Amino acid sequence: MPSIACRLGLPCVIVRKAEKSYGATGRIAGGRVCEDEHIVFFDDVITDGASKIEGLRPLEELGACVETLIVVVDREQGGKENIERIGYKFHAIARVSELAKCLLSSSHISKEQTDAVLKYIERRP
Repeated sequence: MPSIACRLGLPCVIVRKAEKSYGATGRIAGGRVCEDEHIVFFDDVITDGASKIEGLRPLEELGACVETLIVVVDREQGGKENIERIGYKFHAIARVSELAKCLLSSSHISKEQTDAVLKYIERRP
């Protein structure tokens, strides 16, 4: 299945956690990042935001302008607040609390499971 970027006809690069010395080397794969290029950082999930901040660094070191981060799921563990605190715009397609409530209403998880998720979110650091 093609990526969202491919479906929209947009360029896409992948920022790796660590540089590879074989195959497609480096931390950035899939294309070039140009100075002053505006980039939207997209990822699957955010917890505290630390890995997103680390992923932004190589893009910004190449001169890219990253203003917005989009994730599929916000685990509601402080990531949104940490990202916004350092000046980025942040958007999540869904929050884990919303997903838990939706799964409960469709009888895919129990009330006890939903309560456990919501209680876990409340304990966030």
